[in-house]
Amino acid sequence: QDGIVIPAQKLLLVPTFRNVPNYKAAMSSFMPYDKEVIDDKMTYSVQGADDFPYELSKKYSQEYRQVLSTLIAERFLIRNKFCDSFQNGGEVTKEMLNSNLDKVFDIWNELIGHRTLGISDNNNLEISFVDNASGEKKVYEAYKMSDGERIILYLVGRVVLAPKNSLIVVDEPEIYLHKTIVN
Repeated sequence: QDGIVIPAQKLLLVPTFRNVPNYKAAMSSFMPYDKEVIDDKMTYSVQGADDFPYELSKKYSQEYRQVLSTLIAERFLIRNKFCDSFQNGGEVTKEMLNSNLDKVFDIWNELIGHRTLGISDNNNLEISFVDNASGEKKVYEAYKMSDGERIILYLVGRVVLAPKNSLIVVDEPEIYLHKTIVN
């Protein structure tokens, strides 16, 4: 309960969402997943055409979904509470809108200054940048991110979701990262 291990994740499949995840459901799904250490020290035979351990790869690919759905759901919940409070005449401040996903955006955007991570109107992550040649603003969806961009989002998301004052062990933090970002 005092820490988490963030594995050297190499299967970074960024999902898109058709609807906003429910925060309680997303968190109740993420919490046990966050505590589980996946034992991937295994081998498989190449004699059969279908001998690859698909269950393990499926489990790894779900981790990004778990992290992102929890972050998006929490952001939606916070903004919904803010709107309810405002609509009911309660006292509201801009700081009340800050969610863990907003912290992730701030950190990611500071690390990668020439690109901006945000969320689209349909609640999917997107990256915007100014094209040097044309000067136009361009946008691409998060599933098209580079491996370095994906790992930063994954690591920052996991750290932000970690329990307060916990020990965080990051296995191979330099994987896919440019040397200037590793520190």
